[in-house]
Amino acid sequence: MLNLDSPRWSELQHAYGSAADIPGRLRELRDMPEAKGDSEPWFGLWSALAHQGDVFPASFAALPHVVDALAGQPHKASASYFQFPA
Repeated sequence: MLNLDSPRWSELQHAYGSAADIPGRLRELRDMPEAKGDSEPWFGLWSALAHQGDVFPASFAALPHVVDALAGQPHKASASYFQFPA
């Protein structure tokens, strides 16, 4: 799993360019925020990492972090959290 503090995130790409913004959004997932509509950080993650069904190098790097957040508090996660890895 790519460490969230790794400078390699800025080398990875997502739908809108550099994935340097992704570690901060992934850190916010640890609290299992609501994943409805355009709520953040989920909307920004989904939009950048699974834009119109496409995946990017940053999508693969982010996936273990999403699964880790799910494993920590699955009872607090909405269906969207499970749909992303699928």
